[in-house]
Amino acid sequence: MSTARIGPVPADRLEDFFRAMGVPFSFDPAEDDLDEARGFWAPEWLTAAWDDDRIVATFGSFPLRMRLPGGATVPTGGTTVVTVMPTHRRQGLLRRLMRDHLDREREAGSAMAALWASEATIYGRFGYGIASDDWRLTLPRRHAVFADPPDITGRMRLVDAAEAADVLPPIFAAATADRPGTFERTDHWWRNRILQDPERHRSGYTPRRIVVHRREGEDVGYAFWRTKGGPDGLELITTELLGIDPDAERALWQFLFGVDLVNEIKAPRRPSGDLLRWWLRDPRKLERQESDALWVRPLDVRACLEARRWDVDGAIVLEVHDPWYEDVTGRWRLEASDGAATVTRTDEEAVVSMGVDTLGTLLMGGFGAELLARAGRLGGTPEALRAVDRLFRWPIPPWVQEVF
Repeated sequence: MSTARIGPVPADRLEDFFRAMGVPFSFDPAEDDLDEARGFWAPEWLTAAWDDDRIVATFGSFPLRMRLPGGATVPTGGTTVVTVMPTHRRQGLLRRLMRDHLDREREAGSAMAALWASEATIYGRFGYGIASDDWRLTLPRRHAVFADPPDITGRMRLVDAAEAADVLPPIFAAATADRPGTFERTDHWWRNRILQDPERHRSGYTPRRIVVHRREGEDVGYAFWRTKGGPDGLELITTELLGIDPDAERALWQFLFGVDLVNEIKAPRRPSGDLLRWWLRDPRKLERQESDALWVRPLDVRACLEARRWDVDGAIVLEVHDPWYEDVTGRWRLEASDGAATVTRTDEEAVVSMGVDTLGTLLMGGFGAELLARAGRLGGTPEALRAVDRLFRWPIPPWVQEVF
């Protein structure tokens, strides 16, 4: 067990923090990277393990507001930049940092913690459960043809980062208002993270282009894209494409399909069930690679379950097991009526039981209880599992808009 102490990162040690983080993550931050980090990161978001005066492990937590089914947001600790130096592995540092993180989130009133896992083998043991998938899409340009070509109204215009900082946030808010797993972006987040475009981060692509779709006097969608040359023509990549309704998204795809000299179109982070598949004349030509994306760790059972919406009425008693927190562990009676729920402690017999990680999976509504039961992730009678399935399922698949 390491004797390193866990503590905050003073503002004058940010460079040391990111240089330490670069060792496990295999990058060497340049001075421009450090300047960018100083402009974005608040010192209170960062924690480190210190061996004497050296940083030997890193940990971060973004103060997020993440959406649950139905559109309500809850305060969420965005777990991030988790590393341990190779010299200090297998000494319990990750466990200590994680406990410190979750304890502080609970004290601050966070309903849950969430992350995008760099490795899927790490976080289940700390109570995080897979809560969403996303698709990485690849489409040959010659097959970028709609079965029913859209009748696009309105117009497209290109905007620079300064204009985008004012125009995009309302579109983003409207487009993600009912999508579980997305989180609100502050002005600071937009200007210092999303709209930054340093050349060193482009991987050989052009500077980012931003197109905005305007319809009937309202901005209704936007897309980011870049291109890069290849032996058979350009590769176009879009890292964010959002519309306030399906027609706006169709119009943006149609715009990207028309960019000159492109041979292949890529979209690395799209919601599972993306509508593009259903719009194409030959959907088989759309290559889809699916992967886990959002992982959720409930910290306050009542706050999580009472904040989300419910599509059907019903009552169920759940038993939750949490290896760390006694106030999460126990039996909970959930009664859903008219879209809302009340959640109370109970001594009634539970009809289903699960770990806190599985509760995080169910919470976001993307994976059913019967599926999870077949995988051995929760137990209960077939009737109870069907009841939980009906209660927790949500018609809009969860998705998180970016790696954080």
